[in-house]
Amino acid sequence: MTKALAIFLMISSLGCSQPGIKMRNQIEKAKTLDALLVLGGEQNYSRSLHALDIYNRVEKTRKNPINIVLTGYHSGLSSTTPEKAESEMAKEYLLFKGLPKEVIFNETQSKDTLTNVVYAQPILQKINAKKVGIVTDNYHMGRGLWTAKRVLGKNYEVCALPNEIEGSFLTGVQELMIKYAQKIDLCIAGVKSGDQQAFEKYVRDKHPFYNQNAKGVYKTAINIHKMIHGRKK
Repeated sequence: MTKALAIFLMISSLGCSQPGIKMRNQIEKAKTLDALLVLGGEQNYSRSLHALDIYNRVEKTRKNPINIVLTGYHSGLSSTTPEKAESEMAKEYLLFKGLPKEVIFNETQSKDTLTNVVYAQPILQKINAKKVGIVTDNYHMGRGLWTAKRVLGKNYEVCALPNEIEGSFLTGVQELMIKYAQKIDLCIAGVKSGDQQAFEKYVRDKHPFYNQNAKGVYKTAINIHKMIHGRKK
């Protein structure tokens, strides 16, 4: 075996081991968590299945089972109204896959990542979950983790537990656009990190998915998003 080939094989083997290393790190984190918060907007149950995988891997190492909180009614970008909330369908799917009913919780009001966390917070409070793992696609984790920290505040400890799904360059740009649009609007509205009542009021009065008369940078970002995807169709 030549030296060049040996180096190539070593690099290849390291690259192949990365997903396994990342999963082992997530398992270690999950051993001490109170709950997994699964953000809405998933495709083919990619996020719910990742939460189930983590649950199954840590179940035997824990004194108490880890709770799974599912989020999402449907995307506010959608023009159609579903017969059943996204999180309800995910709950049924996980029950079918064998997840115990007593560890599953879900909210059915949210229409975006921000409201995923806003409407999940009362559930986390009810089940006394202060250490929370955020479960979402890898490309979405930047916005998802920022949102969770912003909404839940210092009373909660949150960590990232992403799956391996990556997005396109355009998806990355859209993620940043939406994140900073919401950041600006929340700053203008004076909503402080961890203030649940202020976040709920912001959603009622200023969130474009819940108030048709709402104005702001986030609404502009949504309009740009719709325009881009409209052109692609």
